[in-house]
Amino acid sequence: MAKMEDIMAAVKAAVSRRFGFDMQTFDEETRLGDVGVDSLLMMDLLLDLEVELDFRMENLDLPHNPSAREVVAAIMLDLERQSKAEAG
Repeated sequence: MAKMEDIMAAVKAAVSRRFGFDMQTFDEETRLGDVGVDSLLMMDLLLDLEVELDFRMENLDLPHNPSAREVVAAIMLDLERQSKAEAG
């Protein structure tokens, strides 16, 4: 399973690549809505992350205008659920 640091790096890279946002001012607490990521763009970002991290999101419950940390936590939870389902 991917580590939290690896997922955060993937989120930052995807935001930078897709939206051209300066990573110097982007950190774990940055709200994606504050950098122009609305709900439709969030879906694009999540699809990018599925490809980059090589998994399929099955259950992703995000708050309105999530921070980068909240996106990472949701992905980690989804990966954990998938891992348990495959093992069990």
